[in-house]
Amino acid sequence: MITNIPARAVTFLLAACIIFLPGCRNYLVPEEGSSSLKNARIDFQEDGVGEAEWKGKHLDINYSISQKSAEPVISGTVTIHDRVLMSFDRLEKLVVKMNFLDNSGSVLGTVDITPNYAIYDQVRGPLQFKTVGAPVAGARSFAFSYFGTLFGRLAESEDSLEIFYFPFD
Repeated sequence: MITNIPARAVTFLLAACIIFLPGCRNYLVPEEGSSSLKNARIDFQEDGVGEAEWKGKHLDINYSISQKSAEPVISGTVTIHDRVLMSFDRLEKLVVKMNFLDNSGSVLGTVDITPNYAIYDQVRGPLQFKTVGAPVAGARSFAFSYFGTLFGRLAESEDSLEIFYFPFD
């Protein structure tokens, strides 16, 4: 038998969403001035980066930064590791950020480089991204951060795995 949800319960749920959802956003985007871990910093070349690769715990990012045109382009691919995909091959959510840093490793700004993907589809290779826009002025290095949720093969399991990397204090 279905009963009406009391107004207090609805009010409580709305309040919880208002309180906790902004925290999720801050988890994905470090506050300006936050300091990055030294081993997460990648030196930024002013003339751009041809092609380079960053290897993470759960995924690798092949990227290039081109500043030769009026509209600089950050592009590349995100490849989730095979050892993750063997058990969790369906992607529910993935957010990838490139965080620009000053000389001391403090965050100046963040660019979203989340790749294109279809929710709950099986991951079958590298996921592509392309972002048009300039890196933050004064950036001397950058660091990647990511958060994602993957599910197991739907016929076998409904278990999930959260992957993340957030190298900021």
